[in-house]
Amino acid sequence: MDAYAGTMASPIDLVLARLNDIGFPGRRCVIHKGFFENLVDAKENFPTRVSFAFVDFDLYEPIKMALSFLDTVTPVGAQLIVDDYDFFSTGAKSAVDEFMAEKNAEAERYSLVIPNLRYGHFALLRKMSRSQVVEGAAEGSSYSDFAGDGEADSAQVGEVVGGDGEEANLSCTYLSGTG
Repeated sequence: MDAYAGTMASPIDLVLARLNDIGFPGRRCVIHKGFFENLVDAKENFPTRVSFAFVDFDLYEPIKMALSFLDTVTPVGAQLIVDDYDFFSTGAKSAVDEFMAEKNAEAERYSLVIPNLRYGHFALLRKMSRSQVVEGAAEGSSYSDFAGDGEADSAQVGEVVGGDGEEANLSCTYLSGTG
């Protein structure tokens, strides 16, 4: 990891500018600068509840650590995006696939969506309850209602429908390898 110090950084002003460009309120974001493994144990100013996280570490170990941490602070319905899934290295894909296998071993707790490559190389994980899995869907398939309007927004393997009515305070966590 030390070999990457400063080489994969995402400047905070760029992150905030991009969030501003899409209208996301900056006051709802906490950006932690540094390597995740150096920050996670201290948990200084870490969120206790996260409804959306964008994980952009590129490497297996920090992605797996971030997903494990996020599992402890995300409510049902939370969305986790892991950038560079199955792109330029195997780290992101390996971390996501292992996390999914571990968390879904006894019951399906997360859905996984790999969008069409025209949208980029990333994985979308959604924390879910068993009641969200579409009853009667074909083996290995279901659909998603991201808008919450009862209509299918896409047809991807592993997606889910609806919510459990639990309201989550919107928070944004951007986890990126910086040093």
